[in-house]
Amino acid sequence: MTWCIEYSKSGRAKCRNCGQKIENGVVRCGKEEFSPMYGPVTGWNHPECLTWRSLSPQSMIGWRSIRPEDQTAILNLVSGGAGRQSGGPTRWVPLPRPGQPWVPPPLSSAAMAGAGSSSSQESQHDGVMAEPNWATVEEERQDTDVLYGKVNVLVVGCRYYGGLLHEGEYAELVREPRNQYDRNAIRVDNMMAQQVGHIKKEQAAVLAPMIDDASPLKPWIEVEVNEGGTNMFQVSCTASIYGPVEYQEQVLRYVMASGVLRLKGNQSIPGSPGMGSGTGVTGTNSSNLSVVRSVKISSAEASQKSLDKLYDELKTDLSQLDTASVMKALQGKLLSPLFPHQQQGVAWMLSREASLSLPPFWSQVTEAGTTVYYNQVTKSSQSTAPAPVKGGLVCDDMGLGKTLQTLCCAAADQFTQAPGGGGGGRPLLCAQTVS
Repeated sequence: MTWCIEYSKSGRAKCRNCGQKIENGVVRCGKEEFSPMYGPVTGWNHPECLTWRSLSPQSMIGWRSIRPEDQTAILNLVSGGAGRQSGGPTRWVPLPRPGQPWVPPPLSSAAMAGAGSSSSQESQHDGVMAEPNWATVEEERQDTDVLYGKVNVLVVGCRYYGGLLHEGEYAELVREPRNQYDRNAIRVDNMMAQQVGHIKKEQAAVLAPMIDDASPLKPWIEVEVNEGGTNMFQVSCTASIYGPVEYQEQVLRYVMASGVLRLKGNQSIPGSPGMGSGTGVTGTNSSNLSVVRSVKISSAEASQKSLDKLYDELKTDLSQLDTASVMKALQGKLLSPLFPHQQQGVAWMLSREASLSLPPFWSQVTEAGTTVYYNQVTKSSQSTAPAPVKGGLVCDDMGLGKTLQTLCCAAADQFTQAPGGGGGGRPLLCAQTVS
């Protein structure tokens, strides 16, 4: 097998290991293979994603065309040992848990730069963390955990399962310690609890010990499908790792020492100089960029903008409401005429109560030749149609006749009339001043 090394020419090729696209102009390593369908092809990888045990970059075709600073970066990468970042443990060290002697972590650079401690901000003395209150630590973590970093993971074996994943959808990781093929197996389910596949074996071997850790301080992982990362064989995802700031450096050193998980966005371990010169190997010019830390788990501003956009698409075209039929149904029942906006309001309420359409944010689509129902918010799909959502909220300003519109809705709705006339009706809640 012939290996070559060059600068990416287009940014279209994907790394065979992490599944992410290799950016245009950065260093990539490729192995020439023969495909029965296409003939000779080259499978490309990020240098950071390769296992360099039996590989020598100097022997690769094209090595002399690589810039000296990038050659130095790759040689530093290789010298770290088998494609791993040096300085990290290759086995997971369990974090402290109740009932065991407390061993505080050293106060890392990330913890010192963070906004506070995730478990005992006021209890740090002389660079160490005091034992947390185990009864409340999990609840406290909801507000204080930080983002350690993001890594690329691959979901494989997708063609053997019925579940689907969509771009932007979140997936759930489920450990399968009794899996007959791999004791580190991690099942991947979609939002509807349907199995999609498994995390790639080599990557699962790194993540499984973290998931299995019995400590209340262990990191947790959130998985989201990458843009353009889905096909029938595998799904490319981003795994965001969160946890107490005191253990950020320990966790990231373990992850990077594996050699099979690669931090996204040229992130490096806090306190370390990073990998290489950063002039082409990682695709940016800031080799010392640290992982994001001391940030809240979600962005309220970004979430609000996304929701606002979805709600704007739900606006009803008031000119399409059948106000004439409403006024005909109210004929002989009104003592006060309705203004145009009130007629529209009554027509809208009646249309909502009689609605048999899909709920907001749902649409009917075809996937793999099958009709399914897709949710724009969760980015997930299901085989059965969601139940219609009837009713709504009338939010006119004070004095515009909300009470009158509600009474007219009840008077015009055929379901308020009992069979044969008389009786019937519906409960109506209103302010004491109105009743």
